[in-house]
Amino acid sequence: MVELSKRGLLDGQGFCKLNFCKHCVFGKQKRVRFTRGIHNTKGTLEYIHSDLWGPSRVPSRGGANYMLTFIDDFSRKVWAFFLKQKNDVFSAFKSWKIMIEKQTGKQIKYLHTDNGLEFCSDEFNRLCKLEGIVRHLTVCHTPQQNRVAERMNRKIMEKVRCMFSNANLPKSFWAEAASTAYFLINRSPSVTIEKKTPQEVWSGNPANYSDLKIFGCPAYAHVDNGKLEPRFIKCVFLGYKAGVKGVASSPQHSIAKNRTRREIKTLKKYAEADLVAYALNVAEDIDANQEPSNYSEAVNCEDLEKWMFAMQEEMKSLHKNKTWDLVKLPKGKKIVRCKWVFKKKQETLGVEEPRYKARLVAKGYSQIPGVDITDVFSPVVKHSSIRALLGIWPCMNWSLSS
Repeated sequence: MVELSKRGLLDGQGFCKLNFCKHCVFGKQKRVRFTRGIHNTKGTLEYIHSDLWGPSRVPSRGGANYMLTFIDDFSRKVWAFFLKQKNDVFSAFKSWKIMIEKQTGKQIKYLHTDNGLEFCSDEFNRLCKLEGIVRHLTVCHTPQQNRVAERMNRKIMEKVRCMFSNANLPKSFWAEAASTAYFLINRSPSVTIEKKTPQEVWSGNPANYSDLKIFGCPAYAHVDNGKLEPRFIKCVFLGYKAGVKGVASSPQHSIAKNRTRREIKTLKKYAEADLVAYALNVAEDIDANQEPSNYSEAVNCEDLEKWMFAMQEEMKSLHKNKTWDLVKLPKGKKIVRCKWVFKKKQETLGVEEPRYKARLVAKGYSQIPGVDITDVFSPVVKHSSIRALLGIWPCMNWSLSS
């Protein structure tokens, strides 16, 4: 307005100088730039960053939906735990705290997290207060203040996506891939610690790289199934785990037929005590059309859309036929849970496409006779069966009685 007045474009109208305009503040206010926090930590366990990643769209093979990370500020070493639900954070932190403090002889002094309920529960605050751990919490909806933990989660998941791209494994192996990612991060040079490795700064000794393997590469597990049987099964390398020496794998026939997860462990000497190869059997010659054994496998397979459609059709049928009534659970009674059963009907070449069938069934085997089971029901016969029996009756010269 000053410039326009000088040019004589305001028709001589007066104006006043505004030193402060609250309306401009309301309309134009923006966040100030986030400054990078500097922690002058002098040793390990002085300052710990933590964050919870998840939930994952696909549960892990162990049923985990979340990843909890702890990062030591001095060494930048990271630990990761895979949890089924958010309220497992406290027990995971408590277990990790006891383990890490006994190993090092030191105690955690500061803990930096966001202010999510999983980190700010009464029991969590009570433990930190009792142990003298100073809490540093971020402002609500400001993940930038938890930069170290947030960037670590991003770094881990970037590596997970890269490993999946190379290994071509189902997404349900994301926990194994994430374990491999943080194992490698701990053994990779970091600019933050002058291009040293977190493992080296943490332990004082350089890491051993002689036994590193590519995630998803072929592996071979030794077995002894008889004098004339093969001595190994082909597997896929799935990562590392501390405190175990060995190779874990599942036999081909168990996946092909029973889809069980029986593990065969064979001892193998490694240079590092914390190196172990997790292996999943790869049955390359197995027919790709096996049915899923549970809901998790159905939603993680290539035929996800077809199995989902089959389950939707089953639910529509149950609602249409009014199969059940929703009632309150009687006092002293327990719920009989249910599960999905899947079946793929093979196609008729040139006539019929394969059909995907899903059935929701009750786990009747969980009931106890005399406690949960008091009534006995007879099966219901179909009308087509009765008509077939009446058609056979005259030919067989059977007697019919009412």
